[in-house]
Amino acid sequence: MHTSKEAVGVFGSEQEFVAAIDELYDSGFTHENMEILADTRTSSYRFTSIKEVEDDPQVPRSYIVPRKCNSNLREIAITTPICLGVILLIAFVAAFGSWPSALIIMITAVATGVVCGGIGIMLARRVDKRHGAYIQRQIDLGGLPLWVHLKNRNSEEKALEVLKHHHARDVHVLNA
Repeated sequence: MHTSKEAVGVFGSEQEFVAAIDELYDSGFTHENMEILADTRTSSYRFTSIKEVEDDPQVPRSYIVPRKCNSNLREIAITTPICLGVILLIAFVAAFGSWPSALIIMITAVATGVVCGGIGIMLARRVDKRHGAYIQRQIDLGGLPLWVHLKNRNSEEKALEVLKHHHARDVHVLNA
């Protein structure tokens, strides 16, 4: 349950949604001040339209994950399989005690890294695809709601200004 005063707006596109979040960051808001609709496929909470949830304090929400974290997750998804593949190759060679020439080991390590990197790229694409489907489901239900926690009158004015500037619909303040 959310008990603070907050501004809410619903965006019709991911581009405007992201632009508003970026401007809120630039205006001094943090990811702890902003919430989005959580993926409700794994909860018992059901709704048929975003309009039903934008003013509901019981709706499952999650904090914004900063873009830098998303970028880091993508890098981890790509590099982890590369590292694991190379480590497993080295362990395999060490376990069987046959150390061919350094050139063969390097070529095999690079090939293993490329294959495992390809697996990592496929994993990263899958994550991107799931995120895209999640965003599209919300847009299909009426838009992307963004709740902004307000500390004072100045933060309220700024949040409302940013939400409206980026074409959010039904921008208003909730007194929870």
